[in-house]
Amino acid sequence: MVISGDGSSRSKSTMWGWLLVGIGSLVLLGFLFTAFISHLLPPSNYTLIAAIQNDSLSSHQNWNSKEKHKTKIVV
Repeated sequence: MVISGDGSSRSKSTMWGWLLVGIGSLVLLGFLFTAFISHLLPPSNYTLIAAIQNDSLSSHQNWNSKEKHKTKIVV
């Protein structure tokens, strides 16, 4: 941080700070939507939302099917 009387460097720092806070907030909201909120919505006709809903559902189903079909190796 610059320790001078120049107000423009302080306003630039403040602007970059708010910009990064805004970007971080958008990323957090996107994660929360993808991880939790999309599961609560009814099936969608929008391609992106449908892909998010179907991908997480199929991943969960694939994980469960792998657990069911584990074979035990006896030596």
